[in-house]
Amino acid sequence: VRRLPVRRQELREYRERWAAAYAAPAAPFRFGVGARVECQVGMDEWARGAVVAHHYRAAEWPPEEEWAPYQVRLDDGDLVYAPNDDDLCIRAGAAR
Repeated sequence: VRRLPVRRQELREYRERWAAAYAAPAAPFRFGVGARVECQVGMDEWARGAVVAHHYRAAEWPPEEEWAPYQVRLDDGDLVYAPNDDDLCIRAGAAR
């Protein structure tokens, strides 16, 4: 448990160093942190939540893996990520 804050700091530093290198030359993110969204969680199944981070990378992903545009906390409390910034994966959601 004591190592967790160090781990978060390491991930933050990693993101700061490598996010630009992996960033797609596309337009800025469609949704800001805190935006209400819906994420596809199954075939024709969507779950509501809020964006909690951009440039998400799971700690276990290999260094050559790219990042996901969004990390989202679903209304049921689960954390998920949206691998693409498109309406097939993540779309604007209704306000709570």
